Order: sequence, then C-alpha cells, then structure tokens
Amino acid sequence: MSRRISNDIISELKISARLVAEAAKARDYELMFCDKTESDTGSPLIIAVKNGREIYFKNLYTELNSSLSSFIERDKITAYDILARESLPTPRTLILRRSVADQDFSQEVIDFLVKFAPLVIKPSNTDHGNGITVGIDDVADLRTAVDYAMQKSTDADILLQQKVDGDEFRFLVLSGKVIAVANRQPPFVIGDGTKTIRELLNIKHADPRRGIGHSSPLTKIDSEEVLHFLGKGGLERVPKLSKKVQLLKTSNLSRGGESIDVTEIASPRLKEMAECAAKACLLGIAGVDIITTDIERGNEKNSMIIEVNASPGIRMHQFPSIGQSRDVAAMIWDELEKLPIAAI
Repeated sequence: MSRRISNDIISELKISARLVAEAAKARDYELMFCDKTESDTGSPLIIAVKNGREIYFKNLYTELNSSLSSFIERDKITAYDILARESLPTPRTLILRRSVADQDFSQEVIDFLVKFAPLVIKPSNTDHGNGITVGIDDVADLRTAVDYAMQKSTDADILLQQKVDGDEFRFLVLSGKVIAVANRQPPFVIGDGTKTIRELLNIKHADPRRGIGHSSPLTKIDSEEVLHFLGKGGLERVPKLSKKVQLLKTSNLSRGGESIDVTEIASPRLKEMAECAAKACLLGIAGVDIITTDIERGNEKNSMIIEVNASPGIRMHQFPSIGQSRDVAAMIWDELEKLPIAAI
C-alpha cells in the first residue's frame, strides 16, 4: 500500500534518496512511498505526483535508466567487455569463476598474480566497496581476499585486477554529459604532534555532518576496520604535526571517505571517456570511476575506467569536503521532467 511521505520520513531516507525527494518537494510534488519487503535495506520506491503525472524513483534508480542498462551495470564482467569494445582503457582483469574459486589456484591465476601484482580482488557484482581487497601480492593473501569476496557476495564470480596507479575520481554523467567530478579520498586524520590517532578519529567523528552508513553528508569511520588496517597498536600512535595518516584503503564515502570537487579542472578527454562509458552501458545516469595520474591532463595513456555505476551516490557532489557544491538532485529533476508522459 502506498502512503504519503511526511517530512519525518524524508529525513530518515538514505541521503541520495533524501536529496532527490527534497528536490521534488521544492518543485511542489506530492510524495508517496510503497511498502517494501523486510529484506530490502534500501530506501523505498517513491512516487512523486504533480498535475496528474507520476514519476517513480528509488535512490538514484529512475526512468532515466532502463532495466537492461541496470543489468549491464550490475554485471561487471559484461560492463568491462562493453567498455573494451569501445576501446576504453580498463585494468588487466582475470575472471575467477565461482565454481572453482574455493579450490587450489590454477597456474593461470598464479601467473596473473606474479605478472600483475599488486592486485585488487572483488566480487563481479560488488557495490559500495563491499568485498574488495586492495594490494594483494602473494598467494596466501590472495586466498584470504578471494574467500572474503565470496563471503560478501553469495553468487558472484571473482575478479582479479591489476591495481592502477593514480588518484580515483567519480565522474557523474547525466543524459550524456558530465555534470560533476569528485576526487574521493580514503578516510584520514592530520596529526598535531600530541594526540593519538584514536583521539584524532574521535574528533573527526564529532563533526555533526558524520553519521552511520548512507544517512549523512559524511560517514563515521569504523574503528575496528581502522585497527585492522593500521595493525596492533596503530590507533595509539601519535602522528607528527601536519602528517596525514590514511585510515583505510578504500575511498568509498559509505566507509568514511571524503570528497573534493574537481569538476572545473578535470580534463575534457576524461569527461569524454566517462560520457562514452555511460552511453556504451546505455545509462542515462551513471557514476563512472576513473583512476588517473593527472586529472587536468588525463587521457587514455595515464587513466583507466575501473567501474560504472547505475545508482551513484550524489552526496560527494552536493557535500564535498573541499570545493564547490553541485546541486545534482535539481539537475536530475530537470531531466526527469523532460521525459515524455507514458501512455496508459
């Protein structure tokens, strides 16, 4: 049964869904939501109604993306194949089929590890960094990383990829054009010469913008994950004055990462690559992740596309830690309102 959304319910939505919902309210849409199953941990399907027209969205899943484009995005093996057909640069990748992933590694896997280490290991249908391990360079760690990826996804094959040097950037493509670019950085603290990493982390967590998971502009950093990354006693270290200490390997905002807006300085060629990737995957809305050694002069020779997302988070663009905020939610509504009204 669909029910009208109150302001209290809007405030409880995951942040991308909340931003889109708030943008709809600002345009005088009445919002209703459909009940969801208990196993669905995401935001509900929302119906925006105005002047007899209904527009549906769930997080960033909208009519701008088809079911086929969403399938392509979810299956990273298919997505990489499509990107290769467009001659877009992607990391060296080896597919480890799930049916043999828990067995002894084949010679092909060992040879790939030796030739292309360090590797990134991830499920073929991962999102938000789930199941990913970075920096694998020996067989024992590879076994651990593959087992971890299999635990995080119960039906995916496992991808072994060459780790790409450079910084990671999210290019947000809407209706064929890049509208925002953000540099996502792993969570970090800056030393003051007196406080421990644990104390600096607590100060960071006191920022009112930080919350749990996807609900706030910034996400709190899991101290247990930090301890695992830094090693025993790592949280009690005292960094030197102005020393930047990385707390996790992943730059996902849902794990505590931060973002810097670089839309104006990103090279035109990188924007073209992102737009081509979105078009090839049939996506009206796409988050294209590119690693490059030079954001201002990036091209196919110094950059690689590592992922394409059909429901990209937009808080990194609307709430960057540094740089200009981009009102992405409003831009999305501009495009939704251009769609033809479906005949019933």
